[in-house]
Amino acid sequence: MKKTLLLAVAAMMSAAAFAQTLSVENFVREMPCKNDRGEVIAEKMGTIVLPYAPQVEGATLYQLVSASAKEWVFEAVSDPQANTPYVFVADKGVQEVRFYGDGQAKASVNPVADAAGKEGAFVGSYRRQIIRKQIYFLSFDRINSNDGKPVMSTPYRAYFDGSVLPEGTVLSDNVKLTFINHSGTSISEVEGDAECSIQLSRQQISLQPGTYQINGKKAVVK
Repeated sequence: MKKTLLLAVAAMMSAAAFAQTLSVENFVREMPCKNDRGEVIAEKMGTIVLPYAPQVEGATLYQLVSASAKEWVFEAVSDPQANTPYVFVADKGVQEVRFYGDGQAKASVNPVADAAGKEGAFVGSYRRQIIRKQIYFLSFDRINSNDGKPVMSTPYRAYFDGSVLPEGTVLSDNVKLTFINHSGTSISEVEGDAECSIQLSRQQISLQPGTYQINGKKAVVK
């Protein structure tokens, strides 16, 4: 009985800590985005997931609508939902992006969204945790892969589960990121960027470690 009581207390403490972590109704993402070590990890875009339906100031929210080895297409969202991961693209010249809430936070422990037609392929996290599976993530304004190696997730950010692409698919050396605005027009500013390259592993292509120019695009091989 004592053990059961202790487990119940631990569960309540965990739930309380979780609720406290999610009491964010005016979340700010400084631009450029930096990691815990103060290193710049993105100049104009990133991922976001919040426990309330956010009103955004200084950026546009997008959802992934299709993904292939060569191109990922995102579409602007006009009615964002709580506990749903999104990609955001900051407006020009913006130094911080604000995500306002209405005070009606409804937390979900495992926030997910459909991506490229696959249920739960875009996954958000409210906690710092180690991810030990194949994922793709936005960093340095491009799609990166962890090659299945453990990575640490950051609260209020999201990643793409490896299932967004068919099993065995290898990303190209430069994944094109296409963003479609509310009027259905493709935004050229954030697509086809020469620096928008994928971090490749030696297991994926037959090149020695280094930086290469492939078809005029930058490719980093580790």
